[in-house]
Amino acid sequence: MDRFATLVLRFRVLVLVSVILLTVGGGVAIWKLAYIESDITKYLPENDPVVIHFNETGERFGGVAVGIVALEAPDVFQREALEEIHRLTQVIEKVEGVSWVISLTQMDDVQADLIDGEKAVSVGKVVDPDHLPQSEAESLALKQRVLAKKNLVGVVVSEDAHLAAISYSILKSADRVEVAGLVEQRVRESASDPERLTFAGFPYMMKGLSEMIMRDMVTLVPFVTLVVILVLLLAFGSIRGVLLPLATVMVSSVWAMGLMALCNIPITMLSNVIPVLLIALGTAYAIHMLHKVDEVGGGSTELNKLRLAMVDVMVPIGLAGITTVVGFLSFLTSDLSFIQDTGLIAAFGIFAAMLVAITMVPAILSMLKPNMKAVIDLAAGDKAKGWLGLVTSKLGDLALRNRRKVIVLTAIIALGAALLIPGLDRQFNMVNYFPTDSEVRRSDDMMRRKLGGSLPLWVTVDGPTKDPFVLETMFTVEKFLNGFAHIRNAKGIANLIAEMNQVMTGHGSIPDTKEGVGNLWINLEGKDVLSQMVDGEKKHSLVQAVCSTSDTGVLRRIVAEVDDFIAKLPSRVLQVDLRSADAELAAAAEKARMEAVAMDVALDLQALIVPDEKRRAGMPDRMRYPADTVLPWLQASWSKEARANDRAFYRTPMLALLLSDESDVPMDDEGLASGLVDAVTDAWMGKARSQAELAALIRSRLPEAQLTEDPKGPFYLAKSLKIILEEVDEAHRIDAVLAHVLAQLPKEAESRDGLKKALRGDLARLNSQIAYLPMESGEAGAAAQVLEVRVRQTGMHHINVNVDNRLVSSQLYSLGVAALVAMLLLMIQFRSFLAGLLGMIPMTVTLLVNFGVMAALDIDLDSSTVLIASLVVGVGIDYTIHFLSRTRLEVRKDGELNAALGKTLGTAGRAISINAITVAAGQLVFLAGDLLPLHSFGILLALAMMVSALAAVTVMPAVLSFIRPRFLLGKNGST
Repeated sequence: MDRFATLVLRFRVLVLVSVILLTVGGGVAIWKLAYIESDITKYLPENDPVVIHFNETGERFGGVAVGIVALEAPDVFQREALEEIHRLTQVIEKVEGVSWVISLTQMDDVQADLIDGEKAVSVGKVVDPDHLPQSEAESLALKQRVLAKKNLVGVVVSEDAHLAAISYSILKSADRVEVAGLVEQRVRESASDPERLTFAGFPYMMKGLSEMIMRDMVTLVPFVTLVVILVLLLAFGSIRGVLLPLATVMVSSVWAMGLMALCNIPITMLSNVIPVLLIALGTAYAIHMLHKVDEVGGGSTELNKLRLAMVDVMVPIGLAGITTVVGFLSFLTSDLSFIQDTGLIAAFGIFAAMLVAITMVPAILSMLKPNMKAVIDLAAGDKAKGWLGLVTSKLGDLALRNRRKVIVLTAIIALGAALLIPGLDRQFNMVNYFPTDSEVRRSDDMMRRKLGGSLPLWVTVDGPTKDPFVLETMFTVEKFLNGFAHIRNAKGIANLIAEMNQVMTGHGSIPDTKEGVGNLWINLEGKDVLSQMVDGEKKHSLVQAVCSTSDTGVLRRIVAEVDDFIAKLPSRVLQVDLRSADAELAAAAEKARMEAVAMDVALDLQALIVPDEKRRAGMPDRMRYPADTVLPWLQASWSKEARANDRAFYRTPMLALLLSDESDVPMDDEGLASGLVDAVTDAWMGKARSQAELAALIRSRLPEAQLTEDPKGPFYLAKSLKIILEEVDEAHRIDAVLAHVLAQLPKEAESRDGLKKALRGDLARLNSQIAYLPMESGEAGAAAQVLEVRVRQTGMHHINVNVDNRLVSSQLYSLGVAALVAMLLLMIQFRSFLAGLLGMIPMTVTLLVNFGVMAALDIDLDSSTVLIASLVVGVGIDYTIHFLSRTRLEVRKDGELNAALGKTLGTAGRAISINAITVAAGQLVFLAGDLLPLHSFGILLALAMMVSALAAVTVMPAVLSFIRPRFLLGKNGST
């Protein structure tokens, strides 16, 4: 150390010139290259399965960043409002980087039509922009039609019709913040009244976060600089006492941020604290250097004293710097890039501050006269210590006189804090980063109240999309998601297929054949909705929903419950044709189908009759009507052989067919038609079931001339009548089961909107001749075909939970690394295992108090507060290092421990106090920032520094005086 000090003083001009050049270079790099990154999806590792799936989904379905533009109006179904919605929709569509747009005038919906008097289905825009309502009556009719559809309410319009939403997705390759800003600009320019607009969604959160990061950096750096100047001025009472520590941290901050810019490392919602942290924390090294030099009177005329002061203080400064560097480097154990980058750059900044303190500061001091007014002569008495040294000495003396009480009281405080820690909560909620009166907060609140939320949740379904089994799986997932109180508007292509089938057959279910699906799919070809929900190869589909909350605890539970449900879905099944399968295989397949239907019924009951408050309390893992409860209801009431018990059920549709132009055998005689219907009905209600038997019966009832004219007519008519008869029986069987299910429910449940319709769709699967048997339940046979499907969840809710989980693991790993290294360094410096353990006492107390206060004040572990523990170890251990180092030095001079402790309290203790007050005051500057988590960060870190410093000057002397460790006293001990 002596040689290093000598070199610094000899080449002091070179040192100063080098510092100036590096600082200028760092400033230029910041000006030219620095940029902000607020997209949390880019903070996670690229090889993370959650991130990979999230990005793949974005590429496949046109982006995963969804923005929402909401337009308020007295009634959005008035022509003027619809015209503006359409105009703004077109404006957004033209913005480069936007992949798709959904609005009232740009969303596809299933519609029932009549073509030549027959039922038909079509898919068209919810509101045709070319045929807007022309009158109040038309507006009212449109309003009633749209609001009657649950899949539209909360998606493109609010339930009260006062808010219309225009949602758009941003391509993964585009800059989301830039695109969101451009959309906002152009929409505001095109709107008739921009005050009626609200902008929400993830892109606007990123945009708002970027703006806040910039504002905080511009505001907080000057603010913390002023605070540090005031504290240093009060502590040292001299210009050099202010300028030298301040110059140290300014230089180190420019170097650190310049390195960040040169390395293409972005400024994030965590790394934006680096300048403030460095200005507050980095003063410690210059403070201890300056304090020691002032103590001995070193300067230009006393270079030898300056050199000796440097030698005495460089080891503790170096060790303190290394522990702080290690505290920040422990962030590298995290696999979140924004934590790693923050740790790396902050560690470099602290190292730079330490290096500047032991080079630049002595170099400048060597050119200045000694500060004789600040020379501390311990022999002169308490007045020479200054007010801060006096306070520190009195505290330490009190602790020494009451060492047992101090130790017991400290243990009680630590234990009490530890008991509070189980109440600590975790949270990664980006909404909570914004002030309560911010535009982002207000828009998010509106989205939750009016549209059910703005946080996207998606489930991808991989498998041939047109396959009935894949669609049924998707439909089940939609039902499950809609059972959550905090999930809204879950829908996928299966929902549209089922809705089209409802129009055509009266059953809101998936057709059981590919041909049936294909007939409906034709209506989707070329529609916008298809590209939003299905990829071009028809092998991947997307179920879309939104979360009405950003609470990480709820999201964590949603992720777990969705994963658990998906794991229970069959991913590989045998498709069994019950008409040709052997009895054993058919029975197993029918049993599996009954269980699957029971699950769908249970999910619909959960979604449609359980009130939201019950679902919030219970969630799907405690369903009011679980599948195990529903299954016996179905088994008790289902019979595949059951027939209608009223002849009128059969007669009415058959007679209508025979007397219509659609009859395969023209019939003008109503009496003949009625007699034929009676005969067919009697035969069907008896044993006749085949088409051949019915055809023979028809031939026997028709005039010979009619048979001669069309010999094949009876055969085709028998086929048509058999279809009607089977449909009647199927409907009867479903009605019987539905009645039994409804009988098990509270009376008021039957009146719930959409319940009967949904249950009929579920139960319709029982009539299918196709069933699916999970591979684990049987072997493939001749009548079976193997089908596969893969279901996974993704979306911003999953990203948030993933970040939260990694934040907690980051806390544990970084804390463990920082504590271990700090202990090892203390052991190495003092060559004592006990020194390492004793050095951790103030840190342990500080950590327990920190977490206890967080629990008591309901402060969550988030992206800012989660890393305070590592900082406490890395930074707070400095106080203990300086205290132990100075104590050992004083013991070697005087040979008596208590006297040495007294001198340490008046010297190093004073420097520790100055440093702690400076750091604490600097951290409280975060209260002036916009980012709310930084408020908690500043308060907690300030508290931790004060507690750590207080423990160093009270608990440490009490413990040292009590156990009298040999590493301080030497081999022969001390009296």
